[in-house]
Amino acid sequence: LKKSCILNNYITPEKDWVARNHHPVPDVDVGSYRLVINNGFFKYDNIINLKNSEITTTIQCAGNRRNEFQTKGKVLGLNWKGAAISNGKFTGVKLMDIFKKNNITNNSDINNLYLNLYGYDEPFGASISLKRVFEPKSNIILCYKMNDEDLTPDHGYPIRVIIPGYSGAKQIKWLKKIEISDKEID
Repeated sequence: LKKSCILNNYITPEKDWVARNHHPVPDVDVGSYRLVINNGFFKYDNIINLKNSEITTTIQCAGNRRNEFQTKGKVLGLNWKGAAISNGKFTGVKLMDIFKKNNITNNSDINNLYLNLYGYDEPFGASISLKRVFEPKSNIILCYKMNDEDLTPDHGYPIRVIIPGYSGAKQIKWLKKIEISDKEID
């Protein structure tokens, strides 16, 4: 490819995106969709009608280039080479804005708490430090569009979380529940 082609087209089209899922793609009905955050819940329309944000970022599978680790010793998982990576423009709502609007914690124990994320493809889930949500330039979003189109089922429709700087495994698709806890997910 010509260098100018790569520089002018750094967004990966949806048809070329890596689609890596740990379980079968769930069939989530958007009409009955509910995202539980602690003890409250949000309908799909509640989320998409909030002020949206956009971020362009790269998502890479945690197993990307695992084949190189195999030369050092046995590792678990698929023997991936270097192709499990894509770039996209994501549209959604900043998680920090939802937390602030709904008075969800920003207390002094924030350094000892976790944000636990669960998808409809249970038992898959992930945890990150809660303080990441409240960083001044936090860009964690509850995403409903990728490259200006609604998410497809393979990419997390109706809602997924985007956490720039973390592997794809932390960016839970088909987001069902967010909980604040003093313990990480097992």
